[in-house]
Order: sequence, then C-alpha cells, then structure tokens
Amino acid sequence: MDECSPDKVSLGQKLISVIHEITKEDFSVSDDTILDKLYVNIEKSLELKGVLDSLYPEIGVWLETIFNEWEERALFYGVRIFVLRFLGYVSSSVEGFKILKEKNVFCHIQALVSQDKFQTEPSLMVPLINSLGMLLNHQDGWRWVTETMIWKYAVAAYYEDRSIYIKRSSVKFMSSLLRMSVIHNGRGTEILSYISKPLILSNLLTVHESCGSEEIWMCLEKDLASTNNQKCDQTHIFVGEKIIVTKHFLKSAKYVSDILEDLLSAKAALPGELCLSYRSDGISEESVIVSDILKHNSNPQITETFSQLLLMIELSHVQREDRGTYSCICNMNRVFRHVNSIIQTFFTQYNFLAVNKFCSSSLSWCTKVTRQNRHNTSKCSSCEIFETSMLCCMGACLNLHACCLDSKYCFKNKSSVSLTKVGNFIEEDLMKMIAQNCGCSPTESQSLRLKYIQCAVFEIKRSIPYLSKESVLIILSDVIETLLAVMSDSGRSCTTDSLLLHLLTLAGDLFEVNGGVPFQSIDPERALYLITTRIIYRSGIDERMAIISLQVLKKVLRYQLLPDFLCGYEGEDARSFLHWLAHLSIAKDKLTSASWEVRDSALEVYQTVIELGETAPVYLNLMFNEYFLSDILDIAKKDESSYVRASAINLYTRTVRMKLFKDSIPPNILCDMAINVLLKDNMPVVRRAACELITALYISYVPDVLCEGNKIFEAMFDISSKDLDWEVKKSALHFWHCTIDKHLMEENVPPISFHLLSPDTNDTDEMISRIKVVLNKLSEIGCLKAIWLGVKDDCDLKVCQEAEYIINDLEELNKQWNYVTEVVKCNDLEEPNEAVPSSRHLKVKEFITLLQNKEWRDVLDGRRNWIETNCDDLTSLLDHI
Repeated sequence: MDECSPDKVSLGQKLISVIHEITKEDFSVSDDTILDKLYVNIEKSLELKGVLDSLYPEIGVWLETIFNEWEERALFYGVRIFVLRFLGYVSSSVEGFKILKEKNVFCHIQALVSQDKFQTEPSLMVPLINSLGMLLNHQDGWRWVTETMIWKYAVAAYYEDRSIYIKRSSVKFMSSLLRMSVIHNGRGTEILSYISKPLILSNLLTVHESCGSEEIWMCLEKDLASTNNQKCDQTHIFVGEKIIVTKHFLKSAKYVSDILEDLLSAKAALPGELCLSYRSDGISEESVIVSDILKHNSNPQITETFSQLLLMIELSHVQREDRGTYSCICNMNRVFRHVNSIIQTFFTQYNFLAVNKFCSSSLSWCTKVTRQNRHNTSKCSSCEIFETSMLCCMGACLNLHACCLDSKYCFKNKSSVSLTKVGNFIEEDLMKMIAQNCGCSPTESQSLRLKYIQCAVFEIKRSIPYLSKESVLIILSDVIETLLAVMSDSGRSCTTDSLLLHLLTLAGDLFEVNGGVPFQSIDPERALYLITTRIIYRSGIDERMAIISLQVLKKVLRYQLLPDFLCGYEGEDARSFLHWLAHLSIAKDKLTSASWEVRDSALEVYQTVIELGETAPVYLNLMFNEYFLSDILDIAKKDESSYVRASAINLYTRTVRMKLFKDSIPPNILCDMAINVLLKDNMPVVRRAACELITALYISYVPDVLCEGNKIFEAMFDISSKDLDWEVKKSALHFWHCTIDKHLMEENVPPISFHLLSPDTNDTDEMISRIKVVLNKLSEIGCLKAIWLGVKDDCDLKVCQEAEYIINDLEELNKQWNYVTEVVKCNDLEEPNEAVPSSRHLKVKEFITLLQNKEWRDVLDGRRNWIETNCDDLTSLLDHI
C-alpha cells in the first residue's frame, strides 16, 4: 500500500471492513439489491484494482474462514451469492488465484461440491458455476479446473436440474472450457467424451484422437449390434428394429447442441473436427441421424433435438474454416445438403411442424454464420438458392393446407411459387406424395391443418430478420393467398379468427421490413389494403381484429402508397385507392368504438394519411371532407382515454403545415385548445402532445394570429419549469429551441441548426447588433430563464441535457460572431421593464455570466458519470453498508 494514494488505501480498508461486516450472522439489509450493486461497482472500480494486490492475503484468510464454516454460519442467501461471485472476481487474476490456493480456499470449495452442499440451495449453483468460469481467464485456473475434474459438477447440474438458468450457466461454462482447451492445448477429447457419454453408451457416437493431434471425431457406428439393452429407469429410443437404451440420451444430444450453439454465437469453434455422417457406399453420403433416428421417430422432441444437433455440428465445420476461403463454391454447401436431406425426411413423414421449425432454425443460423464470416450472400448463388428453398418449404406448408378452408384455394388449381420451387430440390416421387396430401384430402382434421398453417406463420415471422427483399416478395404472395382462404371460411371459429390475426400481423411485418412492395406488382384483387379494409368493415368484428387491421393498414399506407406517390406513380389502382381514402374520412364508426385501442388505431391511420398528403397535397381533398378535422376536436378535448386524446392532438400537429386545412379549423381555436389541455390535463402523454402542437403552430404562424399577448410564452414557461413529467419538460424546452431559431431567422441571423443558410452580410458589428435584439426578445418572453432553469433541473437529467443542447448552439453561434464579449461590455441592452416585474425575466448579462461560469456543466457531467456507474459509486456504497 506504500505506493498507493491515501484515497486508494482508504477504499481498500473500507472494503475489508465491509466484507467482514456482511458475513456476520446478524447482518441484514433493507435494500435487497445493495449487494448486487456492491459487486458491480467492485468490478468497475479502477481505484480498487490499483490496491487489490495488497488486499489479497487478507481476503484469502476471510474466504478460507467463510468456506470452512459454510454450513455452520447462518448467512442469508444474498450474502452467500455475493461471496461466491466475489470468489470468482478475486480468482480471475493470477495473483488472486495463487493466494486463494495457498489459503486452501479451493480445497474447501472442492469438498463442498463433492458433498453436494450446494444442491440444497439451487440459487447458489448459478453463481458457483459462473465463478468457476472466471477461473478459465488464465492458464493456472484452467489447469486447476481440469485437473480436479470440478468441471463435471457443471455437467451434472445440466442433467439433474430443471432450472433453465442453471442449464444456461452450465452450457456457457462448458463452451468456455472447450474454447480454452484449444488455447491451452489439452483435454478436449476427455471433456467432450464426458459430455457425450450417454450418446457414446448408446453406440451412437465415439470420441477419439486422430493423426496424433487433438481432433475430436464423433462418428456414427454402422453396426448397432453391440447395443447394451440393460433394464433400468432410462429413455427408450426406437431406431429401426433395434432399441437404444441409455439414461439422459436426449438431454445429452440437447446439451451438445446447446454448447455448439453457444460456440457459434461467440464466433468460436471446437478443436479438431466433428463428424456425424458416414459413407454408406462408395458414392453417396447420408447423415445417420437422418437415416436411423429421424426416419424412425415421430417424437417431436427427439426430432427437433437431433435435427438441431446435426445442423450445429455441420455449421461448426464452416466456422473452423479460414474466413478467407469463401469463394463462388460456397463453404456452406455441405450444410445445405444435410439440411435438405432432413427436410425431405420430414416431408416424407408429412411432419409439417418439423419442416417449419427446422427451416426457420436453419435459415437463421446459416445466415448468422455467413454474416460472421463476412460472406456476401447476395453474390453467392448457393446461399440464395438455400434461402429461397427454406422459405418456399414454409410457404409450401401454407399452400398445402389452405384448401381445407376453401377448395378454390387448392394449389392444384393454380401455379404456386413455393411448391414449384420446392419441387426443384425434392425428388419427383416425393413431390407427388406431398401433393396428394393437400387440404382437400379428408385424411386429417381441419384443426390439425390449421395448426400446420399457424406453425408456418410463426416460423416465417421468426425468419424475417434473415430474409432478403426478394425472398420477402416470394413469401408475401403465399401469405396473402392464405389470408384470403381464411377469410373465405364460412364456419368461422376461434381458431380461424386467431389464425387471421397472426396472418395479418405477418403480412404487415413483411411490408414493413421490405420498405413496401411496388404497387404495380400486386394483383389488385389481392392487395393487402383491400383485404384489411374488407376486414375492418365486416359486421361483428371484435376489437382485437379491428386494432390489428388498422395497424396493418397504417403500414400499407406508409410503406406502399407513400413511396408510390413519391415516385410519381399514378396508376388506375392508385386512383381507386384514393377514392377509397375519401370514403375512409366519411366512415367514422371506428372513432366511436367502445374500445379506446380501436379509436387510437383509427387516428393513427389518419395521421399516416396526413403524412401522405404532405407529399402529395393535390390529393388531399380526395382524402378528407371539410368537416373531418373539426369533428376530431371533441375527441381531443373530451375522450375518456388519454392515449386517444393525445393521438387526436398529434393528428392536428401534422395538419398545421397543410394550408388547405386552415379554413376547417382556425389556428387560434387550435392554440386555445392546446394551451387549455397543456395547463389542465392530468396525463403527461396528452400534455406532451399539446406541447408539440403549440410548437408546430408557433413555427407556422405569427404569435398575434394564435393568441393574445404572451399567453403562449406564459404557458410554456410554466410547463418547462414546473411540470412533473420529464418528457413534457423536454418538449417545452424544444419549443424554446425552436423559438430561438425563429427569432434569429426573423433578424436574418442563420441559426446553427440551419447549416445550409448563409448570412446576408459579413459585417460582424451588424450581426452582433441583430443578435442583441434577439437576446432582448428572448429575455422578455422568458426563454433565457427557461433554459437556465432547465440546465439546473435537479430531478431529470434528460431535461438538463435538452437545455444543454440549446446552450451548445448558442455557444457555437458565439464562436462564429463573438457576441458574448460585446454583450458583457455593452450598456445599451434593452433589459426587461423593471416596472413590470415577472418571474419569467432573466437579464441578458446575468444569463451570459451564469453560462460563462462552468460550474453548471461540471455538475451535469458529475450526474452523467453517476448514472453510468450504476447510480452509485463504490465509496458511497461501502459507507452505506
């Protein structure tokens, strides 16, 4: 400690005192999270790291005592968890590990583990496994973990515990252990053999070293004659005519798959090579998982686990390849062959649930791996074909079963893109078998086929982040076709209604992710906007259906119609749609719905229509009649739902710039309504919307047109300084920011935010004179004081930051014209009238002086640092405990 500063020495002494204090049997805390905060801040503290080496001996003695008396001491679980986490933190360094080893701390840990002392407290297993994982940060810790075989505790925890958190910790630990076996060159075969032991005992896998190097092979034995058929409480898996009997058989496959998945997520790979296939003859290669397990098993858990295991192993091959070896012949081809083989097997069994889930999983993981390896899939024909085939397999599941609702939607009556493309990589005989099992066949109940469709919808939705725009167009057509089939079902039930909701949501998501589909490319009779409007105006529609339909319609407006107008497309279909929009403005039944969510969704649709009108104002009169906006005014004032009131006000905000609406509702009426709402409404979301409307009105009109005197400024000053909601205050400060820009523009001083504007003169004195005029006006209306109160706000940091942005702009303006110096020495400023005192007034010189004193910025930086360090610093936490 001699070389450490007094502050660091004091911090170390406090830590030692606290760890002794918290491990007293009578210790208790009022805040259950304080020990979590303490550990997080110990990890982050740079000051503590500088003094920690000198603290290790005393910490070692303390930990040795704690673990020696682990059973006798009545410590509550929060302290026990902290001790285990702190153990991992200390032992993650080489010096800390050596000290703890000298103090026999690890001997006590090993004894407690061997006696299953942690099994009685499952909540301690996760921090214990995580602490063992921190030992792997250096070679000494890795050697102790592997030599003592304590890693087997993590494996046993996975097999014996049902907690998903313990399983995740075990997977991450074993994944790290295998990665370290590559770095430290050893024990990989032994570790993987132990993990896979149930599969090896079942004669499914063998693990051995190859060619004198640590290459791990997992090879399927062709001869299962030596299977051990011992009778015990074990899992029975039928493979052909033979029975494999081993305990934890399925869990082992899932465990290995999860570990490989974690390795792939970490952009890592196992040492050596993994192989789960063999050559059945001299020519063809087939995965034995496919031929011997999946083909003879209908158990969905086994199907999903083993297909995922094969996928993970094949992808680990690719991850191990040099990233620079990608070429026109894609390294993923082997993976694609195995995936297609599995899917053909599932189609043969008519196992459409497995087809959907495996296609989605394969598509997502293959895309992740190719992205990790920076492989350009858009220029790789193999990857494009694979993506299309996976998507079309899921689309084929839609096409095959949609006709159970209405036979006219049977794929036999038309050419289906999905089925045609699926036929390109599935054998012709198998394709015929699949086609014979369409929804027109009475072999399966309608509810089961609807389950197939719903599964396909869910998996397509999961795959959206991994799809190209071309693939989105392919699947969208199948989704809309299925949507029409569900809508045509005469015997509607809860199942079909639920399916309709999911299909609508999926169609809307596909529109959104693709940024819209070219209007000309969609058959008008199957256009999504027609489908949604048909649903909206159906009789007896429930509120959930109306909400989803309106939300999808909003996406169609935003991502289809708006781009069409921006591109100047004015086809017959677009004109018919505009005619429908005129009808939409008249049909206001959704605005009077009993459900506030329906009313809110309808208003959001209208907002999107207004956005469309801003880019194509010539069509605006077709969309709305002249009474529409005045009718919305009552909703903004009186609706019982705060969200609906806010949406109505937001709609007005979007219309303020549209001069075509100025006769429908005068701006002074809107301004009075907004000020009244701002000062009287109890809900922050409504007051925030009112702030934004007032800002839009003030930017678009001169103040005299909006209200008498300084009514706007008085209201906005009160809100920015006194409102209890930080978002409302932030919106009010945005108004003052816009006010500054407007006043600068009126005096021909380009604001900093208007980068493209140039001043009309280079005369510095003239520009400073204009800025003085602006500052005088800002002082008079209360803008300067609102900014100062904002930056000094002691409740909400985000309010302070919004005020800081305004000050930063003023400082940038000063860098350009150096007006501050002139203001300070100037005596002719027109300060506010002293005879009419106002709480809003702040003299210009006083404002400048306050800003020049950088104390306010130091306080703000301190608050930011406080937030970034988990709202507490280590010293204050130690003092508190």
